[in-house]
Amino acid sequence: MESFEQTSGLRHEYRYKAWLMVLMCLVAICIGGSCIFVWSATYEKTRSFVPGSLFAILPIFIAAYFLLMGLRSRIILEGSRIDVRGAFTDKSADQSEIQGFRTISSRNGAYTQLILKEGRGTITISNSFSTDDAYRAWFQKVPDLDERDRKALLDEIAQQQDLGATPEERLGALGMAKTWSIALIVVSILLGGVIMFSNDATSLSTVRLCVVLLALVPLVSAWLVRSSPLLYTILKKKKDPRGDVGWPIFIAGLAFIFRTTGIHFVSMGPMIFSMVVVAIALAALFYNAASSSARSAWVALLMFAGLYGYGLIAATDIVFDNSPAAAYAATIVSGHVSHGKSTTYYLRLAPWGPIDHEKDVSVSYTVYHHAHLGDSVCTTLHNGSLHAPWFRVTTCEDQSAPQNTAPSDLPQ
Repeated sequence: MESFEQTSGLRHEYRYKAWLMVLMCLVAICIGGSCIFVWSATYEKTRSFVPGSLFAILPIFIAAYFLLMGLRSRIILEGSRIDVRGAFTDKSADQSEIQGFRTISSRNGAYTQLILKEGRGTITISNSFSTDDAYRAWFQKVPDLDERDRKALLDEIAQQQDLGATPEERLGALGMAKTWSIALIVVSILLGGVIMFSNDATSLSTVRLCVVLLALVPLVSAWLVRSSPLLYTILKKKKDPRGDVGWPIFIAGLAFIFRTTGIHFVSMGPMIFSMVVVAIALAALFYNAASSSARSAWVALLMFAGLYGYGLIAATDIVFDNSPAAAYAATIVSGHVSHGKSTTYYLRLAPWGPIDHEKDVSVSYTVYHHAHLGDSVCTTLHNGSLHAPWFRVTTCEDQSAPQNTAPSDLPQ
């Protein structure tokens, strides 16, 4: 919805974009209508207001929140003053009370945050409001703290004599740092691709070499950040001009975890301590960089370090395992399919080998599609290079045994 002016152009009011307002109201109506339907059905069965009312408290609150968010939320600019209204909140400040603003990026999108002086808190503004030139002109009078930090960092780089003889050479070093950070990401992707998509035709020594090299990439990132903090950082803010070398950590962790797809561990116990130590050590290496980066950098770093620690140790246990495989047959007890962002197929297997109880294991579509209750699947058990035994589940390839060609009798 477009803005409108009142009081001789001194007042500007902005609402959410029309499509978003309609969507919020529809969500509120759907939730509220569902609550009324369920409450009515409950009352018909129990002839009591209590059960249905207790069930409806939270959904009704959510419906009211969406309805008020769509109808009440607005930004009001009046002279130098701003008033930001939400579903249940109302915050205001004068430009003289505002230290500046930052643009915050999250997985749900970007938003603007006004920082008030003297530690009086913040005012959060969604970027989903329909604004105009008057809105942008008002914000031009408020300091952009991200841009201020960017200019201060560029000035510091330009004065750092060990980066070059002239300010131009020093800023050129910054450009080279960005190039190196991109190169590190590309190398990580290439190494990760070999690890994730290698097959039986790929040399085991090649895969092992790629695991070692990819494991070292985050250490290269840490060395760059520690040796040249003015040129490199991790998980940087949008306007930070430095090279970002944090993403190779995520790429490495993802590649290692992908390598474990289709593999099951008898017990993770022998690896847990190593996983925790690796994750903590990696997070410690980037402590200073994360502290000086975006607010959410620490959360992301802990997630990246956790993925890396788990993935590296698990992949090491599998890829560097030279133990001979022991073959077992396991009887199919049942099966089920989990539908979500992806579809996962599970078989419940009777006790076999080191597994002394029935256990659900995820299998490929092919294995599940050919499985029948009471039939057997084959497992190949390995000791693990870190003494954490692991196994795969496959269809049995004994061609001398009669093959069950009937359609699978498991849930599809």
